[in-house]
Amino acid sequence: MPIRTVFVTHALSEALFLADRVVVMGIRPGHIRGTHQVDLPRPRPAGVRRSAGFIDQLGRLEALMAAASEERELRPAKGESGRP
Repeated sequence: MPIRTVFVTHALSEALFLADRVVVMGIRPGHIRGTHQVDLPRPRPAGVRRSAGFIDQLGRLEALMAAASEERELRPAKGESGRP
């Protein structure tokens, strides 16, 4: 059976460098906004962070994270009016 590891971080570049799959959580606990399968060769040299493929995937993760952070504005949490 393969070994699996769950690594929690707020740094998208770190997640992209270390993981084979990145799961982006939403504002609400337990809410998964999306997943991203990392398409980078293993082992990953430190220089991969400057590659076009890494930068492209980082942009996709940033867009997914932005959508997750806007979640509160789109749907107020229970008991909130959503008004300032």
